[in-house]
Amino acid sequence: MKRTGVLVFVLLTVFTALTAGAGAYDIKSVYYYEFGKDGKERLRSREIYFNGEFTEEQKAAIVFINLFEAVDGYRFPFIPDGTVLYDLRLRNGLLQIDVSGEINGYGGTENERYLIKQIILTAAGFAGAERVTLYIDHEPGVLSEGGCIIERAVRE
Repeated sequence: MKRTGVLVFVLLTVFTALTAGAGAYDIKSVYYYEFGKDGKERLRSREIYFNGEFTEEQKAAIVFINLFEAVDGYRFPFIPDGTVLYDLRLRNGLLQIDVSGEINGYGGTENERYLIKQIILTAAGFAGAERVTLYIDHEPGVLSEGGCIIERAVRE
């Protein structure tokens, strides 16, 4: 999936997914952390509803665009401004996510921990995704050593 057509594809797909007639939906979640007034972390999710017309890879692309980019003006916590999803592929159990270098502006080790957890928990919702690799500006970044094993990471 090339970046040039991603925005139009996402807008049409999200519109179709949200306006589809009654019937069975496949619900995918964007997971993110927020901190309450008490300073405690809370795992939250935002659901995206799909009808049966989309492949798992297409659903993953839409969900990760929602996580990385400010869709509807909302920026998820721990995702730096300007971060863009370049490409996403789901093949043979490996979910490969390629994002812009702006993601490196997460602001410290603790924020990196939450950023990675958000990516892994979101990736865990896709059938066939057993490992995830994050590329930054088309180069292997964090989670790159053969792909982080999602099931093991989710249990940790």
